[in-house]
Amino acid sequence: MFPALVKIDVATVLTGQSILTLFQRADGASLTEPTLVWVFNFSNGDPQTVSTKSRRRDLRFWHPELVATEEKKLKLDQVIARILPAKKIIFHAGEVDQLFQLRPRTRIDFADLHGEIKARRYAYTRATLVEFLRNRWIGSKARGDERNPSGGTSDTSPQS
Repeated sequence: MFPALVKIDVATVLTGQSILTLFQRADGASLTEPTLVWVFNFSNGDPQTVSTKSRRRDLRFWHPELVATEEKKLKLDQVIARILPAKKIIFHAGEVDQLFQLRPRTRIDFADLHGEIKARRYAYTRATLVEFLRNRWIGSKARGDERNPSGGTSDTSPQS
C-alpha cells in the first residue's frame, strides 16, 4: 500500500522546492507558485485550533497534487475517497500508520482519532478516518472554502 499522504521531506524531493516555499504554498501565501489545496495538519492537539491558530505544524501533502496540478479541481470527499481505498471499511492501525505516514505513538496520541479492538487488533472505521481528515484539512483556508466543501453531506462513501 503506497502512502497517499507524504511528509514535508518527501514533498520537497517531489517538487524540488524548499520547505519554506511549500509552507507558503500550503498557506496560499506564495506569489510565484500555485496554492497547495490538499494539505492536512497532523500536529497533535485540537484540530480546529491546530489548523488555524497553532504555529506547530506536522503537514501531510497529498502525493498526486504534488505531481499533477489538475487535482485542485476535486472536492474534499473525492480526495478522501482516493486517500482511503474505497472498498475498505475497516483499517488496521498499521495501515493507518502507513497511509498517513505516522508513528504508532503519534496516532495513539490524537484525541480526535478513535479506534477500537477488532479481532485482537486495533482498527479504525472508514467513517472515523474520513472525519479525522475533514477536521485536519487546512486547504479550505487557502482555497476560501467552508470546513466541509463537499456540499454539507456526511456521507462517507466514495463518489463514483
